[in-house]
Amino acid sequence: MSKLKERRFEGFEIVPLMATDSGRWIRIWPLMVLVLVSMMTLGIRLFQLTVIEGEWRRRLAEENRILVLPVAANRGVLTDRNGEKLTQNI
Repeated sequence: MSKLKERRFEGFEIVPLMATDSGRWIRIWPLMVLVLVSMMTLGIRLFQLTVIEGEWRRRLAEENRILVLPVAANRGVLTDRNGEKLTQNI
């Protein structure tokens, strides 16, 4: 069985990816740094919104949720069929 394994991998050398493909690594690392910085920025902002400003934003939302506004019921003048005023707004 060991000879079968040796034959299957004959001519291949197992080496780390970075050692064999340094050109690709040089092209990919700026993208990896950009993704890492973006994730860290989002994580910091999430922490700020939930932990630091969470209670303040919760109170602000609660106050904004219920707002009582008086609405004037502006109705027109009611008249009878002859055009005489029956009621009017005060």
